[in-house]
Amino acid sequence: MHGCAFGWQGQGVAAIGISTAGKSTLGALASAPPAKAILLTDEIVQLFPDGRCFGTPFRSNVENVGQPGPVKLKSLLLLEKGSNEALAPVAAPAALAELLPQMFWFASGEGSLPEQKRRLFSVVDTVGVQRLTFRKDPAVGTFLKQWLLE
Repeated sequence: MHGCAFGWQGQGVAAIGISTAGKSTLGALASAPPAKAILLTDEIVQLFPDGRCFGTPFRSNVENVGQPGPVKLKSLLLLEKGSNEALAPVAAPAALAELLPQMFWFASGEGSLPEQKRRLFSVVDTVGVQRLTFRKDPAVGTFLKQWLLE
C-alpha cells in the first residue's frame, strides 16, 4: 500500500494515504529525536493479514532510509493535518473507502483483486484504523510512541 511505517520495540503503525497527506513528513518527524522511531518506509508498506508490517526499499525522500522490519501493527493510521496531536477511531466501512484506493493491484494469483481485498479487510479487522491529526512538529513522534507502548 501507499504509506509509511515505523515503530518502537517491534510495535508500530502504518500511515496510509494519498500523496500530500503527510506520510513522509510523519515518518521523518517520528524517526527524529526525541522519539527516534525505527522507520520501515515512507513510500510503500507491505501489510499482512495477521497485522505484521514490513518496509520496502522504495522511498519518496532520499533521506528517509528505511529498515525491512517487521513491526506488529497497533493500528493503521489515516492522516489529517491539524493544530495538535489526536487520535480517533475510524469505523471499518469509512476506513476501507480511504484505504482501497491506496492499494497496488495485481491481476492474478495470490495478488488477485478479491484476495487483496480479503487481506486488507483482515488487516483492518485485526488492528483497526485511527485518524491521526497532527502538526508538523517532532512532538507527534513522542505522542505516538507513548500511545503505542502504553
